[in-house]
Amino acid sequence: MMDRLLNRLTAAAMMAASVACIHGCEAPPGASNGSPAPARPPATGAQPASNAIVIAPTPETIDGGRQEPVATFVDARPAAMVDGKPVNWGDLRPILSDLAGAEALREYVLDRKLAAALTERGISISEDDVAAERKALVESLDPDPNTAIRLLDELRDKQNLGKKRFDLLLRRNAGLRAMVRDDVKIDEDALRAMHDMVHGPKRQARIMLLPDLTTAQAAINLVNSGASFPDTAVEMSTDSSAARGGLLEPISQSDPNYPEALRQTMFTLNTGAMSGPVLVGDKYAVVLVVKRIAADGVALDDARPALERMVRISQERLLMDQMARRVSLNTTVTVFDDELNDSWQRARRK
Repeated sequence: MMDRLLNRLTAAAMMAASVACIHGCEAPPGASNGSPAPARPPATGAQPASNAIVIAPTPETIDGGRQEPVATFVDARPAAMVDGKPVNWGDLRPILSDLAGAEALREYVLDRKLAAALTERGISISEDDVAAERKALVESLDPDPNTAIRLLDELRDKQNLGKKRFDLLLRRNAGLRAMVRDDVKIDEDALRAMHDMVHGPKRQARIMLLPDLTTAQAAINLVNSGASFPDTAVEMSTDSSAARGGLLEPISQSDPNYPEALRQTMFTLNTGAMSGPVLVGDKYAVVLVVKRIAADGVALDDARPALERMVRISQERLLMDQMARRVSLNTTVTVFDDELNDSWQRARRK
C-alpha cells in the first residue's frame, strides 16, 4: 500500500504539466493596456532558415474588418500530402491555433518566464537533471521496467505529450524542482499526517457528484426505490469515477486530495449506508460506504524513511505549482493571430 501511494504521488507530481495562471494584462490586438501595442516589424524579404521564427508583415483587412496575416514562407511549406496533393502549413495553422493554441502559448510563456527566473537565481538545469526527472517518473510507475515504459506511453497518450512537449515538461519540472528544493520542510506534523494517510484507518466508498440539490435528491430517490448505486452513478454522476460506478480507492480521514466534507461523511457512515446530499464546492455529492479498513499497525518510526520521501514529493508538487504561478505574475500577452486570440480568450473564460 505504501509503495503504491508513493508511486501515485510521484507520478502525479511528475506528470502534472504545471501551467501558470497568467496574471496581469492579456491584451488582444488593438486593446489598450496603458502602453502602446508593440509595432509589427516590417518584412525583411530575406528567406529564413527552415526552423526560423517568421514575423508576418502587416495583415490585410478582409470581410468584416477581420485581419488575416499575409502568407509566409513557413505557411507555404508542405506539412503533409493527401492523395498526392500537398497540405501546406498555412492550411493547418489556423486549425491548430484554434485546437490547441492557448495551451501551447501558456506553456511557452511559462517556460520563458521560468528560464528567466532560473537565470536570475543563478540556477542551471543540465541534461542530467532532465534525465533524473524521467528516471524518477519511470521508476514511480512500476518496479518492472517494461511495465513502467508501457504505463508511461499510456500516460503520454492520455495527456497528448509528444516528444517535444514531454521533453519540455521534464525540463520544466526539473527547473521548478530546483527552485523550490530548499523550501521543503519535513516536520513531525507532516509525517504524522502522511502516516495516517498510508497506515491509518480508511474507508472505501462509491460517490455520485451532482450539479445541484434537486438532482442529488433525485439520485437518492432512485437508489431508495431499488436502483443500484453503481448504475445510478454511471447514469447521473459528473465525477471522473462515474465509469466505475462511483468507486473510489480507499481514503484516509486526513487525505487532502479529497474535500473535508466528503471525508467526514465517509467516516461517520456504517458499511452499506448512503448519505444525504453533501455540499462539495458548488455541487452535491452522495456517498455510499462499501468497506471500512482498519489501521495496519505499522509504527511511524518504522516507516519514517519512506514517509519522509512521500512528504517531500507531496510538498514539492504543491510548491512547484505555486512557483509556476509566481514566476508568471504580471505577464503581458498580446495575441495578433485571430485564431490564436480566439483560443486564448476561450481559455481565459474557463
